[in-house]
Amino acid sequence: MTDFLEVLRFSLNEHGYILLENIGEGGFSSVFKVESVKYKSFFVAKIIRDFKDDNMHEANVLIELSHPYIINVYDYWVHNKFGFLIIDYCSGGSVEEYIKKNPIISENTAIRWMKQILQAVQYCHSNGVAHLDIKPRNIMIDEYGRIKLIDFGNSCKIEDNGRIAHFSCTQCMASPEIDGFVPFFPIEADIWAIGITFFYIFTGSYPWDKPPKQNVELEFIKSMSFNAAKIPKAFCPILKDIIKENPKSRKSINAILENPVFLITETKSLLSHNSIVSIPTVYKNGIRRPNSTHSSRSLTNRTPSPKTIIQNLRQ
Repeated sequence: MTDFLEVLRFSLNEHGYILLENIGEGGFSSVFKVESVKYKSFFVAKIIRDFKDDNMHEANVLIELSHPYIINVYDYWVHNKFGFLIIDYCSGGSVEEYIKKNPIISENTAIRWMKQILQAVQYCHSNGVAHLDIKPRNIMIDEYGRIKLIDFGNSCKIEDNGRIAHFSCTQCMASPEIDGFVPFFPIEADIWAIGITFFYIFTGSYPWDKPPKQNVELEFIKSMSFNAAKIPKAFCPILKDIIKENPKSRKSINAILENPVFLITETKSLLSHNSIVSIPTVYKNGIRRPNSTHSSRSLTNRTPSPKTIIQNLRQ
């Protein structure tokens, strides 16, 4: 572990970052809080272990996406067998962590989070990307209380509404078609995972540890009645419209967003895209995948200062 940290510290220092602390571990990566020497601001360094060329899939996807509720990538490089990805630091932690510490959240907070999740995924789908690993742990909260969808390592391109056979995801979030190893439509699989995430936001638990293979809707209704005290009445129809065994019976994100609960105008809106500084178009185009053992394609030097971003957010 010491050698691993020394390699990380050396490479991060070379690129202008100070290693601060480990804040998370995944199946294929480690996540560290770092500080930019240039900007005196915090970021996250996602370190991909046993790097292979296709491990930069996540960086290549994120470079093409620019949305206030999707994590930004500022810098990435490869050093020896490690891939480095510099992304936003979200001081609020994940939705999963937040709800474990705060089991009861206000309906206004729930509505805001749900709407932002829907808008983030809607944007992904409109740009031909399915996330395929939506879950409370992959939804972060920034210092302003906005959500940020993270971890696009499992994402795929949507090809003319075609089915795919990519069955890797968190088991309790898997739709019946994924759990049954049946080629599936990625958009509908994302919508199912959104429904399970919404259920978790209200209850702090999942309807099941493993997705039931039969009588899904019956099992879900039982779960809903069991947790009825925690789920406001207005939201039960939304969840039941999303968590449907038949993928084509699940409501589209556009239809979900038309529900009256999401049409409330906030007095102090953090939902307006106009209040966010997006990554300029130049960062989306012409980005090459690193192909050497120590190569870099930096976005940080051409990105507006994080302090400038914060100042614009507060205006």
